Parts: sequence; structure tokens; C-alpha cells
Amino acid sequence: MAKTVRILAVLLGVQVLLAFGLNMSHKDISDVTPDQPLLNASLDNLDEMVIADGPTSSLILKREGDQWQLPSLDGFPASNNQAHQLVDALVAAKQGIPVATSPSAQSRFKVAKDDFKRRLVLRRDGKDVATVYLGSSPGTDQSYARLKGDSNIYRVKLAAYQAPVDSDSWLDKEILTTPIDKIAAVEVDDLKLTQTTKKPADKSDSDSTDKGKAPAPWHVDNLPAGKALDTKAAATLAGQLSGLRIQSLADADAAKQALADPTLTIQLDKSDGKTVTYTFAKAESKPDSADDAKAKAKPGKAPKPEPWFLSVSDQDRTFRITAALGQTLVKAALPDTLLVAAKDDKPAADTATASSMAKKADDEPAE
Repeated sequence: MAKTVRILAVLLGVQVLLAFGLNMSHKDISDVTPDQPLLNASLDNLDEMVIADGPTSSLILKREGDQWQLPSLDGFPASNNQAHQLVDALVAAKQGIPVATSPSAQSRFKVAKDDFKRRLVLRRDGKDVATVYLGSSPGTDQSYARLKGDSNIYRVKLAAYQAPVDSDSWLDKEILTTPIDKIAAVEVDDLKLTQTTKKPADKSDSDSTDKGKAPAPWHVDNLPAGKALDTKAAATLAGQLSGLRIQSLADADAAKQALADPTLTIQLDKSDGKTVTYTFAKAESKPDSADDAKAKAKPGKAPKPEPWFLSVSDQDRTFRITAALGQTLVKAALPDTLLVAAKDDKPAADTATASSMAKKADDEPAE
């Protein structure tokens, strides 16, 4: 009996020691609350982010003043909105209750030091502020996350796709946009579409002006005979140029070759006196790839057209835009789109009288 008691006492002691050891080897989660931030460090004034999707593949974003840039592209502007959204998502991420705490679980959830979906190194003044590992996704816009130096693995509202590692995904696609009120004129071929800045006439204007009626927003001074400007079409073309978005940067040699035979040239006169010339060129079709061959074989499907090239006179780099945008601009800039037949300004009553007199003359017998 005494021997049995001693054995049980020893087993109890072993259990106590094991429980104590486990408790000491992992962070106590009893104090974790659902609203506890994932990051304890402040992310204010970050000036560098290094995003990796593997041990040897990474992308660097650096902030100069208020603008995030891509050093790998000679400092080409990155999307500030996209960078701010990533930082905001990290700030908003909560810890909650860890889904796992053991080192062996890190590879399973893809948040291990050498096995991860994304690794985000956040820096300020050359010093690391935080390092976050993002792993596999448990749900829409979510991923498992782990902080460097912490074995706890959390489920956070932040997806790996929000931190891409290819530079094209970070480009400021709106670098060429121009506020519509900053466009003074659009010149295409022999037409110069000028935006009207005159305010609506008031009661003090002369009787020759339609009082209170705003002038046409766009006009052309050198209209061909019998033609009038379709002001809606002019506004559409100006709006497309105002919101012009790039798709990616172009290979310089390929762009030079294509732009030697431009498809469309448009000149934009800005209200600050600057003039910018846009030169568009359709890309030559590449030999059919295996994917293109499959697409052609499917009824109703066609291979995706090659992006167009775009050169802008005040930019050092050349760009690529979607083929759909290029085709839309070409159609919008056609004279047949911008010009319509001029309406007869003669009053309807006069026209009716003239028609009646002509009919009467036809009915009268010849002498």
C-alpha cells in the first residue's frame, strides 16, 4: 500500500512539473483580449517596407517626403493609397486568441522563418520597427500571422495579396491623370477643342446674349463647313484623358519601335500654360502562345490583345495601357465622333413658308 502511494506521488509530481514547464514555455494567453492590436509598436512615420514572398524574392518601398517610391524602378512613384492601406490594415489587425503556439505549427500555417507567404519588414530611420509573417488564408481577406520573436500564431484580417511583391502591382497607375478643370484644350489632328471658362451670362449682359444660359462647355474655332462640334463627345474625350491610367512600364526598345509608327497623337494644353503630347501606338501581335491557341479553339473566346504603348512628352519613361483603353481613345478622337452635321439655324416658321412658296411655284402653270 505504501509503495503504491509513493508511485502515485511521483506521478503527480511529474505531472506538476510538466504543467509548469508547458506554462513557462508559451506566452500566457489568458490576458489576451480580442481588441489587442497585433503590433504594439507605432507605425507612424514609416519610411521603408520590405515585402518578401520567399527567402530570395523581395520588393522594397521607400518613402521620400510624402511619396512612396520604388527603388528598383529608379524611384518611380508607388501608389500612396495602396501603401497607406497596407499600413492601416496592419494597424487595425488584432491578435485575438492564438490558433497555435508551438514552433512545429509555424510551417503548417506558413508563418515560419523560412516558410511563409509574405514577410513584411517595417522600418523607420533605418531601424526595424516590426517584422510580420503572413501565412495561409483561413478565409476571405484573412491570413494567419506571426510576429518575429513570438511563437503565437494569430488569425488576422489581412491577406497576402494586399502585399504583392511585383513592382507593377505597386505602380502609381494614376500618375498621368489631370483634373478636368486643369485642361484648357485638346488638340487632335486639325481640331482644337477648347474648354469654355466663361461664366453663365447674368442680367447685366447685353440683349444679344441668352441670359442665364451657360455657354457650351467645349467649342472649336476652325470647324469645317457644314459641321458642328458634338460637345458631349468632346467632353467624353477630355474625360478619358483626364482619368488616363497606365497598366505598367514599357520596355524601352519595344516602345521605341512601336511608337515610330504611332496610332494616335493628342496634344493637351493645360490651364497653367504647359503643353503635353500623348503618343499612342498599337502593339504588334505576338506569335500565338499555347494559351492563345487554346483560347482560339474555344467558341466565342479570343486571345487577350497586347497592351498598347504610350509616350508622354513630360515623362522620362514610356508606359503600357490596356488595348481596350487605346481602342476607346482612338474611336473617341475620330472626326466622325467629334463632329456632326450642323443644324439649320433658320427658324422653323421661315422654313415652312419657304417650303410652301416653293410648292406653290411648282403648282403654277408655266407661261
